[in-house]
Amino acid sequence: MHLRKPLALVASLAALSLASQTAIAQPAVGPVLVFHRTAGFAHPSIPAGVAAIKTLGAQNGFTVDDTVDPAAFTPSNLAKYKALIFLSTTGDVLPEPAQRAALEGYIKAGGGYLGIHAASDMGKVRDNWPWYRDLVGASFKGHTAVKIYSDKPLPERAAAMGMSVSGPLAAAPADADGTTESGIKTTSWEPAVLKVEDRASPLVAGWGASVTRSDEWYGFTATPRPKVHVVASVDEATYNPAAGKMGDHPIVWCHAYDGGRSVYTGLGHPTASWSDPQMLAHVLGGIRLAAGSAPFRC
Repeated sequence: MHLRKPLALVASLAALSLASQTAIAQPAVGPVLVFHRTAGFAHPSIPAGVAAIKTLGAQNGFTVDDTVDPAAFTPSNLAKYKALIFLSTTGDVLPEPAQRAALEGYIKAGGGYLGIHAASDMGKVRDNWPWYRDLVGASFKGHTAVKIYSDKPLPERAAAMGMSVSGPLAAAPADADGTTESGIKTTSWEPAVLKVEDRASPLVAGWGASVTRSDEWYGFTATPRPKVHVVASVDEATYNPAAGKMGDHPIVWCHAYDGGRSVYTGLGHPTASWSDPQMLAHVLGGIRLAAGSAPFRC
């Protein structure tokens, strides 16, 4: 007569126990290592990016270390981390064979990689280290046009490259790269529509079918689409791609690679983007994917 309540209680306790076991079984997000060395152009937004990722770690319960030292790339050190984040690295940032071998070994052992923005700007590495090019998924070739604000004439070299002053220094947007003291400020980003191709991905949670964002839109030497799972592409009809023109234009993707996990986003140039909640959620989703703490449906 009175068995219903005890049975219901037992069922509830069993459900709570199962939920608890499931939560415990979920892989940890961190620790993660942010690598932000530059052997080419150094993006002014890098310090803001490092700080933002550390804040994400503090808010979500995982440790974030950062370094510009390629000597950190040893098998024993990399083994500490659930994921490696290459934040706007440019050029040959791992010049020694042992450093490259350590990264390769880490990925082959099931490690995770998240490349952000200029991680695809690898210069000669695309030819002398094709393994890394294929880890990222594509190699940078150009981006949206640079607008220059200055009260002074441009150097002859810049003028010879077809650059021109778009306006006086005072007309530069508040978030422009450069400083008043340097006498020159620049912008290279503009709004564009991103088409979401995998709405279930944690990289684009809450984006819907499309979203408009302002960034420096990279183009690549070849489309990565045949080799990766494209999460979002940028609609070239909604902005001027300039030197980054591709047609079909993937900009966010992920793929299983050589035993590990690889995630890439072309977003992240403007300093202001690193205080934008939508961008921060995007990066956190990428970290979770790379670290293996979210289902890797790539």
